[in-house]
Amino acid sequence: CWLRPDGSCDEDDTACEPQGTSAGEVACGDLCTRLIVCIAQLVQQCIDEPLLPSLLMAAVYPPGCGAGFVEHLDNPAGNDGRVLTAVYYVNAGWLPQHGGALRALTAGAE
Repeated sequence: CWLRPDGSCDEDDTACEPQGTSAGEVACGDLCTRLIVCIAQLVQQCIDEPLLPSLLMAAVYPPGCGAGFVEHLDNPAGNDGRVLTAVYYVNAGWLPQHGGALRALTAGAE
């Protein structure tokens, strides 16, 4: 599901219908917006160039089912404007032995 910072969905994403009705969903949307703004501000401090966030990929995987992303390149051709990928796990009490750790590959090495 591709979300905009305002909580709306990308028109091309038919699999996502934002609910936003429960207190938890509203809080999650607020947290995502704050994360996007904070990341953009931190990047600008480091590279002195504005970062304009446009879409956020939101995914929820139920525990114990083995679901997740397969190995992929985020910006293989380098032409989609994406210069930063940030991953945020919100599992309370998560430990590495629970699985689901991020593995990043660069230039053919882990």
